[in-house]
Amino acid sequence: MAEMETLEEVLGQGQGIYSELCRHEDIQFIVCPASLGDTVNVGAFLTTYKKIHNVKKVILVVKEHQVPLAGIFPGADQCFALTNDEMVSLRYYLTVFKKEKDNNVLYGYFSMKDDRLWETSNAKLTNFVDEYKSLILDIPLDSVIDNIRIPQINEEDRDRFTNTVLLMPFCQGKWRCSDDLWNGLISYYKEHGVREIYTNIGNPADHAIEGTEGLSLSVPELLAYSDQFTKIIGIRGGIFDVLALRDDVKTDVITPDIESRFWGKCEIDTTRHPLYYGIKNLNPNAKVREYSYTEGCDDTLIKEITITE
Repeated sequence: MAEMETLEEVLGQGQGIYSELCRHEDIQFIVCPASLGDTVNVGAFLTTYKKIHNVKKVILVVKEHQVPLAGIFPGADQCFALTNDEMVSLRYYLTVFKKEKDNNVLYGYFSMKDDRLWETSNAKLTNFVDEYKSLILDIPLDSVIDNIRIPQINEEDRDRFTNTVLLMPFCQGKWRCSDDLWNGLISYYKEHGVREIYTNIGNPADHAIEGTEGLSLSVPELLAYSDQFTKIIGIRGGIFDVLALRDDVKTDVITPDIESRFWGKCEIDTTRHPLYYGIKNLNPNAKVREYSYTEGCDDTLIKEITITE
């Protein structure tokens, strides 16, 4: 958003976009203004949403870089792309004027303005996914995710990533583990005969860790190839919500610092109820193991991640 833009100009742009959406009264637009994982929490349940609310056509309104993601959801009939500045303007307009559920436009995120998230007395809402179901989409808590569209891959690429490991050490929140953790994992897998170790390059600022090869795949491509990797290991971010939409992908996910400090230790989540952002809240069948990380416990975490399953 340009510095010279006033709040009035921003709201005016948002109103213009909103008015354009409202012109198509036979279409339900759902605005997804936040991160990858937040869009997944909307898109994954659209078939149920359409059935419950008797909606015939849903168009997801997303940021331009999320257009490929929107294509994996069978309940999304189409997507409408906005630039980041346009999405900011629409987001301001919808929340400032309390139009989160107005006409044929649904704001697919939580608004600090309307207190839906904070004033609920529903004790069943114990995790982020259920709050999306109840407070945003207004669908039953037992609603399950759709069978997503997994892109087809060429026959010659069927074994492209067999016996390889993919590391995802970077996320948008910029939180990261120490180099000792990644170096230790790289050494372990090299010693145990893994053919190749990759570092996921999702943004221009990312770089391949020494001893690995950089790998840049689009979200649909990563989803298509994900079941080939021996294991995918990384920092908790929205990409793991995407991967969790498949039942057959092995992932080891390290939770953000705020949770690791709360628990004060590294531990694999096997017996206790998943945390608020636990991936199994989205798909109980996901082959995911979730850990807390505290700096200095690298050896413990390496041992947990590499333990024979």
